[in-house]
Amino acid sequence: MLRGEKDVDADGRIDRWEYFDADMNLERVGTSSASDGIEDTWTWPAAPGAEGRVDRSGQRDRHVNRREFYRDGALTRVEHDTNGDGRIDRWDRYSGTVLREAGFDTTFTHDRPDRRAIYDARGAFERVEADPEFDGTFVVVQGATAPPR
Repeated sequence: MLRGEKDVDADGRIDRWEYFDADMNLERVGTSSASDGIEDTWTWPAAPGAEGRVDRSGQRDRHVNRREFYRDGALTRVEHDTNGDGRIDRWDRYSGTVLREAGFDTTFTHDRPDRRAIYDARGAFERVEADPEFDGTFVVVQGATAPPR
């Protein structure tokens, strides 16, 4: 068996797809977020302690534009294709339930961030940093820091 389908809400439309590898191990589960038979979310299960993933198609066209990563049920990071060109151009990093960093490829061509917003342990904005040379060295953008508390 390579795939199973189910009409979870019994409305006559498939809204859950299960995909298996050659050894019949569950590889991923597809679902329809609107329960209308359009598969737009894919969950890649993971063993305890390993990183799992959920892929989402925000336009519901089967093109993934948001990829969420989880470890032991907690969101750790998110990758976004914000302009629909098939390339990741935004990276979010979480600690617990708090967003700690949001990185952006403002050129949409380098596949890694050249600007990032940094947040403290409570999720409050701290500063913006830039890497104009794309060499991995970020510097604080003057005037783009949180006021003193």
